[in-house]
Amino acid sequence: MCEDAERLCASHVSTIQGQWKLAKFDLEKMAFFGQQPDLHIRIQGFFSGAKSLLDLMVQLLKTEKIVGCAVDGFHRDKEVYGGRVLNALRANAVKDKKDVAAKLEALISEHKGIWLDQLISARDHLVHPARGMQQLMFGMDFAERDGSLVCVKAHPPQIELKPIHSYAASTLSQLTRFSAEFVALTRGAMTV
Repeated sequence: MCEDAERLCASHVSTIQGQWKLAKFDLEKMAFFGQQPDLHIRIQGFFSGAKSLLDLMVQLLKTEKIVGCAVDGFHRDKEVYGGRVLNALRANAVKDKKDVAAKLEALISEHKGIWLDQLISARDHLVHPARGMQQLMFGMDFAERDGSLVCVKAHPPQIELKPIHSYAASTLSQLTRFSAEFVALTRGAMTV
């Protein structure tokens, strides 16, 4: 979908070109965006699905008796994403599972630094945008050529300067690796 940005933004380009014909405006002072609700829904689904998977996975900590306290999701503690989970692993590990808890804490901490915090932050900003915050839209670059306004490029939404489709692919790869390692560690601790 994102590779077809020019076609998806064609109606937005036409609208902006029509406004240009009525009254030219300073392109240097303008930013142009085009909303695509279908893409927005897909992006929101990606972030919500990834966060829900994290919320479900960490519940294994309690059900598999790795920690002795309730863990109902990958929730923050103060400003630390997953802070409640990390605190539970540090302070409430079951005596004979402390080594597994330490390995899980190290795994979560490693992935937080690589991609987890960025994923949750992006999801939070999308689901709970601050007032005046830009929604995820295609950006469009325009230039004047021979008195006409032309769209030079339409580009998909970005997360940390990475196009959303590339970001989603690399994040999904990280999430798959993290999930496999997390489950393998909890499996080693599972009791029948």
